[in-house]
Amino acid sequence: DIDKTALGAKGRNDGVIDHARLEGIYRTMDSVLGANFDRAAFERQYDELNRAAYHSVTADNQDFLAYICLVLNAKLIQFDEFVKEVRGGNLDNFFQFTRWVNSRMMINPIGSERLRQVHETVMNCEFSGDPTPFKSFRRQEFITTIERMGNMASDASVDEMLQQEITLTNEVMEMAKWLAARGCLLLCMSDKPSESACPDGSESADLPPLHRVETHLVGATIQAQLDALG
Repeated sequence: DIDKTALGAKGRNDGVIDHARLEGIYRTMDSVLGANFDRAAFERQYDELNRAAYHSVTADNQDFLAYICLVLNAKLIQFDEFVKEVRGGNLDNFFQFTRWVNSRMMINPIGSERLRQVHETVMNCEFSGDPTPFKSFRRQEFITTIERMGNMASDASVDEMLQQEITLTNEVMEMAKWLAARGCLLLCMSDKPSESACPDGSESADLPPLHRVETHLVGATIQAQLDALG
């Protein structure tokens, strides 16, 4: 898996990947909720729900978590109400949550048409077994990720690059080249959903897929150690 290894190294550069994801969520919230988006409340609720204690409902899935936070921010369901149901064992999976939202929308049809469209897309994806139901969020994440690749000047300091740009990891690249020179078959894989890795025809058609984006190579050199191996 190249995410947070070859690209955005864990403990060194991975924070920029996380910031790109959050910015994608913020843009999606702005698009759906407009002036009613309460960013401070979102940050509090996201931080609380992004923990193992809520994995029964979120399944540690960023699409599920972002959608839940959207619903809470829209006040279709209150945050305290949600937490009480989870802790009481009455709400223990995402399927239950979307049905709960569906009932609330029928009883109290508040919110924008955009919110209803998002909800219907999430439900349709859920029925089809798609693990990435919050499509609009993932499409924004793709854009905000590309905005953080190759965005720094080449003479920027290493610290600046690691804080503001998603970079390639030099140690991994040197190892890959060393292995390739010795006839090894190298496979790069990613668990990113396609919506976060490839352009969308309507929103980002002019952008390349992530694996075609150029960015800076940052890190220490291990070439001497590799050469010593023969």
